[in-house]
Amino acid sequence: MQEASAVEVFPREKSDTCVNLKVIGKIQVGDKLTTWNNRLNFEEDGWPWPFQSIKRMALRENRGRTADVIETVLTDSVQVVGNYLDRHWQILGGASANLQNTSTNHKKIEKSVNIVITDLQAAVDGLCNMKETYSEDRVISTRLEVLADTIDRDIKNIQTRVSTLARQQ
Repeated sequence: MQEASAVEVFPREKSDTCVNLKVIGKIQVGDKLTTWNNRLNFEEDGWPWPFQSIKRMALRENRGRTADVIETVLTDSVQVVGNYLDRHWQILGGASANLQNTSTNHKKIEKSVNIVITDLQAAVDGLCNMKETYSEDRVISTRLEVLADTIDRDIKNIQTRVSTLARQQ
């Protein structure tokens, strides 16, 4: 049996989403992100202040744009997990499924989903760190707080679906 991983859950066309989710989970207090082609990157401190501002303006970078990309990444991640569970719910629930194979598949699915749940929980921590970084910006701070609360709720819903699937086995 192949080892469980987050990559198992994310289709190839969503690999950037998987990477971005992991980046969000690594945000520390004081970190600032940039976006390029909807990819999140940590802003380097090597640029002197006036040039940093000019660079951000030229690339149309701002907190709102970064928050938009983060929100899209998290929403897409939750949707990908939901689609993955839907797909496998049908496979595992089939009447002709071999009981041993079903149990093995369920364990792999559960492990893969739990890895993504761990990444989502780390992303919530990253959002809280980012909220602290931008605490003087009440709009961005509030937006990050609501997004973190939404993802917490989504995590609980995913966990409920996984446990329901487990009980059916």
